[in-house]
Amino acid sequence: MALSSPKKPGKRALRAQVEAQRAQLENRLVDLLRALGLGAKSMPGLLARVTEGDEAGAVQLLGQFAGKIEGDQRRMAEALGVAKEIVGLPQV
Repeated sequence: MALSSPKKPGKRALRAQVEAQRAQLENRLVDLLRALGLGAKSMPGLLARVTEGDEAGAVQLLGQFAGKIEGDQRRMAEALGVAKEIVGLPQV
């Protein structure tokens, strides 16, 4: 009796996984943006800059009201990383 390999998830399951991951990352990014003195409204601009590869512009946007202390620097770096993860998610 041959062992069968586990069934791969279908398109619907993959789409649900990606959407759940995107929602989780977007919530984290909104939290970070609020901690940096920005609001959720700045997320589309940040994601657009990251998509275009304008990392300097993204950092400038993130540092608009913050960046003076070590905690802000850490949050800015984490926000940039989360934005890159969101942009890197597959389109399904």
